[in-house]
Amino acid sequence: NSGTNTRSVSTLAAPGSTGTYDITVKAYADDGCTDRVSNTFVLTDALVVAAPSSPDLTVSKAASANPVTLPSANFNWVLTITNGGGGPAVFGNSVTVLSDSLPQSGATYGSVSNSAGSSLTCSINGSQVLTCTSGSSGLNIAAGNSVTITVPVVPSAAGTLQNPRSGGTCAVDPNTVVTESSDANNACTSSSVTVNAGPAGGSTSRGTPTP
Repeated sequence: NSGTNTRSVSTLAAPGSTGTYDITVKAYADDGCTDRVSNTFVLTDALVVAAPSSPDLTVSKAASANPVTLPSANFNWVLTITNGGGGPAVFGNSVTVLSDSLPQSGATYGSVSNSAGSSLTCSINGSQVLTCTSGSSGLNIAAGNSVTITVPVVPSAAGTLQNPRSGGTCAVDPNTVVTESSDANNACTSSSVTVNAGPAGGSTSRGTPTP
């Protein structure tokens, strides 16, 4: 009499590190008559274990106009956070996503907006430091995606507005909460805007730019 017996193969434990592993599986046909040795089949293959893809956050900064001339010298600083890595950048609840030391003199600032909606909240404190914090549900920046932050600027005197200011800092994920492929490129690019005096030497700008 002949027949077929089915045997299950247990799941192999995952290797503890990346690399290529050889896997050998032995199977035999059990018909009740032929010995197992002569009916044994050996299958060999390779298992490739790759490291999980990591995010890589960078942030750039640009002024919507430069130079500008008083009294109508309003402009926006636009910061763009980009995830150039292969995995998502996930910030939990109320985590600092961005910090930027704005100029403390020569300008005032309007209400900050961003493209992530309620997932990101941005504000400027009394020391003129812009801080953007993830919302109650966190913030997820998928691989290849970007988030923009718009800071309306109202210059009040002729001169140069340097962002970040002298001695200040600007960076995405400043507390290195997210594990990235590199933290060395988290600092913002610098932006300098020249504010010229008006034809009559005016030094006061009116209104707040629309983000």
